[in-house]
Amino acid sequence: MGKREQDHVKARRDETDRYIRETVGATGPADEADQLAKLSQIRARGDISDEEFRQAEEKVLHP
Repeated sequence: MGKREQDHVKARRDETDRYIRETVGATGPADEADQLAKLSQIRARGDISDEEFRQAEEKVLHP
């Protein structure tokens, strides 16, 4: 994978992480159950992959 592709992958991952944080409200006082429910909804809509869901779930459960 070339530098350009690596940059694109990193930008996409950063964008996804930002989207998840905003949608889940990682900066707010929401509890873990609410965050996980929101993540499940995002995954069900197809906005994130199963792997992205697992990564976000790990961040919620183990900050």
